Amino acid sequence: MNSKNVKKVSDMNESINAKEDRKANFANRIEKSGYKWANRLHKFGVLSIVGFIFYNFYIFGKEYNSHWRARRVNIHY
Repeated sequence: MNSKNVKKVSDMNESINAKEDRKANFANRIEKSGYKWANRLHKFGVLSIVGFIFYNFYIFGKEYNSHWRARRVNIHY
C-alpha cells in the first residue's frame, strides 16, 4: 500500500468519528433538555400541591372564624 491509501482510510475514520461525536452531542443536548423540562414539570406539580394545601388552610381558617363570629351574634347560616 502506498501512503495515499492509508491517508484516505484515516480521513474516513476521522469523518466517521466526527459524525458519531455530533450524534452523541445532539443526543446529549436532547437528554439535558429533557432533564430540564422534567425538573420544571415536577417542580410545578409539587408547588401546585403545596399551594393547594395552603389555600385549604386559608379557607378553613376563614370559614372557621366566620362560623364562630356568627355564633356569637346568634346568626346561623
